[in-house]
Amino acid sequence: MIVAGSVGAHAASAATPSGGKHPPKHFSVTAQMGNASPNGAVVCDVQAVTPFKLTPYSAIYAQGKINSCSAGAAQCHRIVYLQQFEDGVWQDRASKDDGWRSCDNHLVSAPYNCLSVLNDYDFRTFMSVALVTVQGTTGSAFGWSDPVTYSCE
Repeated sequence: MIVAGSVGAHAASAATPSGGKHPPKHFSVTAQMGNASPNGAVVCDVQAVTPFKLTPYSAIYAQGKINSCSAGAAQCHRIVYLQQFEDGVWQDRASKDDGWRSCDNHLVSAPYNCLSVLNDYDFRTFMSVALVTVQGTTGSAFGWSDPVTYSCE
């Protein structure tokens, strides 16, 4: 049985100027282990970090990680995307597929060097996570950060 975690949605109109601080958006991925106990679920706390720049002219970074998992998590698959809001839709600009590995708090980063166009764009981090338990059951979920506005300089 797959039980998807909660996901928070944020419209592009909620974007704030760069330099504003946003807490990471947390979501969870859950996989049921057995069906007899309410404690038979494996839950991982995941976060999608608001995109950021290290310097004004540097790449824009999307980051995500699994903060913690309850006992029974065998492996997780993380994919992080940097998305740009353009022409009314979120479009992938960069991604990092971390593959299947232990469900530790390994940070996954996807950098993007935007084109030299002096326009402001909204960016967000989108992250998907799949989980396999020690019993072979699975779960998956996705979530995204608050958007933030950057100029492509």
